[in-house]
Amino acid sequence: MTVRGYRRIVLTLVLLTFAQYGFADANLLVLVPGIPLVLLGWRLARDRERPLPRVLTGFLVLGAMAHAGLGVMRDGMDVSDFCQFVVLVQLIKVFDRKQARDYAQLMTLSAFLSIGAILTSAEFLPGIMLLAIVPLLIAGAMRHQFYGGLERAGELETRPSPAVGGLAGVLWLSLLTGIVVSAFVFVLMPRGVGADAFGRWTRTSAGTRTGFSDRVRLGSGGLISKSQQVVLDLSIKDGRGNPVGGPNEVFYLRGAVLDQYENGSWVRSPVEMKRMTVEPGDAMPFGRSEGEAVDLVQTITLRHVASDREYLFAAWKPVHLKFKQPCDLLYDPATRTFIRSGEAGKFQYVVQSIRQVRIPNAHFPPAQKVVAFESRPVRDLARTVLQESRIDPDGLTREQIPLAARTIENFLRTNYDYTLDLKRPTDGTDPIEWFLLEEKSGHCEYFASAMVAMCRTLGIDARVVTGYVAAEWVPESMHYVVREANAHAWVEVEVRPNIWRTYDPTPPADLIAIHKPRRNLLARIAQMIDAMEYVWIRSIVGFDEQARMRLLGGSVLDPGLSTDRRDRPEGPRLVLSPRRLVSALERGMLAFVISAVVGLGALVALHAIRRERGDDPWERLGADAAALRDQAECYQRLLEALRRLGVPKPAHTPPETHIRRVLGSDRVAHDAALRVVRAFYQLRFGHRPLTEGQQQQIARDLEILRALDRGRFGSENRGARATGS
Repeated sequence: MTVRGYRRIVLTLVLLTFAQYGFADANLLVLVPGIPLVLLGWRLARDRERPLPRVLTGFLVLGAMAHAGLGVMRDGMDVSDFCQFVVLVQLIKVFDRKQARDYAQLMTLSAFLSIGAILTSAEFLPGIMLLAIVPLLIAGAMRHQFYGGLERAGELETRPSPAVGGLAGVLWLSLLTGIVVSAFVFVLMPRGVGADAFGRWTRTSAGTRTGFSDRVRLGSGGLISKSQQVVLDLSIKDGRGNPVGGPNEVFYLRGAVLDQYENGSWVRSPVEMKRMTVEPGDAMPFGRSEGEAVDLVQTITLRHVASDREYLFAAWKPVHLKFKQPCDLLYDPATRTFIRSGEAGKFQYVVQSIRQVRIPNAHFPPAQKVVAFESRPVRDLARTVLQESRIDPDGLTREQIPLAARTIENFLRTNYDYTLDLKRPTDGTDPIEWFLLEEKSGHCEYFASAMVAMCRTLGIDARVVTGYVAAEWVPESMHYVVREANAHAWVEVEVRPNIWRTYDPTPPADLIAIHKPRRNLLARIAQMIDAMEYVWIRSIVGFDEQARMRLLGGSVLDPGLSTDRRDRPEGPRLVLSPRRLVSALERGMLAFVISAVVGLGALVALHAIRRERGDDPWERLGADAAALRDQAECYQRLLEALRRLGVPKPAHTPPETHIRRVLGSDRVAHDAALRVVRAFYQLRFGHRPLTEGQQQQIARDLEILRALDRGRFGSENRGARATGS
């Protein structure tokens, strides 16, 4: 052991705990100025002969106490105020360290700060950093005894490297013993013991900041930031239990339904929601129409929920919920929205949904003409849009409502721009009128609000829905990661009495660009970390009483017992099975190692293949590459023609599929576009240049497409991929 090595351990502990708390509380002030100040103070204190004056030290400590006192008076003492006080005291001690007790105080403060970070957030990164902090604390505590002895003996300078035999062995033995004991305590200790002992000091819900809101406020200006904080994890299966999802599939997870517009804001109608208390394993079935079959089974893990009023998310149309944890539930059967309250932290539930909502073939009378949005300019615009598509707004029938809604949806998609940098409406102007008639650019809340307003002026009932778009597929764990930046707003329209269909007027290309994850190396690394955090949340943070009893071979609740609490036994029946425990631990470790090796191996192999093939696929075609590339420009001109017609091809849709969908109503345009696509296929995949006759035909086909009128196609077909209709 060396004196310098001991001091480095203390410095490393201070830096690690600063970083741990900074990441746990998302506090940039601790990360950015805090860590450089620690390094600066450490260097100055090392070179300085005398410590800071005691008067100055006392003044700085009083300042830290005053800062903490202000926080207590404002919100009451919580873990964040305590941690900030510890950070300030550590910074003072870094500049004022000289004796062994100063280093001991720094280590003690680091331990407190690490505890505060874990109470603040149970996320993956702070937890992993704890694995490095604990061994350093043990090593520092052991070495401090020798350092203090040398200081008292006055031999710090004369014996900087004393021989301490066996200290490393004692350190490793202590660490391994602590790991084994901690593992047994973690598995055997019943969950929930002392859960409320810390009161306000526990903040497992830190990070509940989300982009989701149950209130849409229009009219504010400024740039909307995109937070990458993970909100939930989503795994999906179909009705037969087969996995569903992939990098090219997007799912809408609805949370709040907003149907009342007041002074530029959409809010939920003040209806009385039903209340019930659910226990693990309880299910809540909803009615579904005859012939409707469940085709989406979603397992949703909310990573960090607060203790009260958190919305539950589900794909439309939810017909069955099953809960993994106890909670109190508020729900509205009419809108099928759910609000839970209970313990903070992780919350998991399973939802069965119907994606293809059946519409009866029965004839309905004309829709009742009730203007539900008082705005003459919006009403005139909506009527004009329908009339230009040869739909009579005065003779609108129930059967025409889906077509009218698609027409309005397409009008907004093709005539308005998406932006996150907003201006403020002029004084006194309604935000929706300002968006539709003046600004003509906005984010998803403006698009959704505008479509609902236009539908309502025509007597079509519509509502704004807020939630998340699941678009980031993690292949390593076969699930979706949903972040705060994936918050979205869209529309539901009542196409038949009590039958609602999803519409999204946000331009599809912009929607995909915003919510699709990046594909660079850093993004892939971040995605792998998210996959590990998903395992962390499910296996460590989410290790509840149910998981503990399953692992030990016991049963919390006999399936044959009633769900009434009064009929349940007083306590769980524990059946200890060491063999099952060891088997479960071995399987878990093996699965983790195999997944990590396979995932890393796949990434390395993919990188090697891409490097060998080169970035440009045309370069592999040899001498004909230049000629083939020039002729293939016809495909780019086709894409440009489709964009001009208002039916741009999404990146995830094959060309022929898209053409059949949007140009199927015009056989000439349909055949012309298909010939261009097939010519491109011949060039790109057949490696055969076009003949002179083919080039002339392609030129004629592109001319046909350029001559078509904008907005002529796709009012019934565009957007079907986003709504599942």
